[in-house]
Amino acid sequence: MLAVALGVAAASGTGGCGPGPAVTRRAPPASNEAFRVKSVVRSGVQVVAEGEASVFEGAFVVEALDGSGRVLTHASVQAQAGAPAWAGFTAKLTLPDQTASTARSLRLYEASPKDGSPQHVLYVPIPSTSI
Repeated sequence: MLAVALGVAAASGTGGCGPGPAVTRRAPPASNEAFRVKSVVRSGVQVVAEGEASVFEGAFVVEALDGSGRVLTHASVQAQAGAPAWAGFTAKLTLPDQTASTARSLRLYEASPKDGSPQHVLYVPIPSTSI
């Protein structure tokens, strides 16, 4: 894989969006009091977020949202350790083919142990796959 300026990488072969080279785009880092997202990489319908979390028992949720905030897919994620430690995580999501082009952001949050409501919500842009 050849890394190029602006966090864009191209690889030879066929990507998830038809013939031609696969294009991978990266989003800038983002953080709050519970999450430190170091990278979000998108390649076709695959989205991978990596970073650190400091959440109760290391458990949290990642959702892919469209431009209107509708949840396209989600994943339960387990960091390598729970709070108060900052522990590494990798969250892998596969966007539904029919809605992959509408994905705009990831929403990371810790579910409240009391009522399940989202806490420490962090929104991170999903990079576009268009060149």
